[in-house]
Amino acid sequence: MSVNVRNTFIAVGLCLSLAVPMLAQEPVTITGKVTSDAGQALGQVEVAIPSMGLGGLSRDDGSFTVVIAGARVSGQTVLLLARRLGYKSQTAQVTLLPVREIEWIDAEGDHVRIHAGKTWHLLRETMRNLEDQLDGSTFAASARCWGITNRCL
Repeated sequence: MSVNVRNTFIAVGLCLSLAVPMLAQEPVTITGKVTSDAGQALGQVEVAIPSMGLGGLSRDDGSFTVVIAGARVSGQTVLLLARRLGYKSQTAQVTLLPVREIEWIDAEGDHVRIHAGKTWHLLRETMRNLEDQLDGSTFAASARCWGITNRCL
């Protein structure tokens, strides 16, 4: 049996990309849930970003939180590691993207495309699920593009 981090990293990407406060120095919080292949929540799983020396343990319900100082977030891609004794370690690449760099977000089937400058990032999440996590003071709705940042209007 291995640690199923697929859904965890979807949540990680979502929370990281959209829950970052507007101020550059505000901390960034990554949250998620670690489950087994059978979908059972796994507690006491080490979830870490080794290159930044950050991490922690998942709680009994499988949820975890990793906090990153806002000054350390610059659009870089890092490796997120989940490991627990008796399970196969899992890793995923996560792009640390401050909300202030997001210009707009549009839907693409069961994915959303996050536009930041000349680049874009595809996140496996529906726009409907994303709406609950968007900050109304930072994002505004449009007829064709939910989540245009107010600074781009």
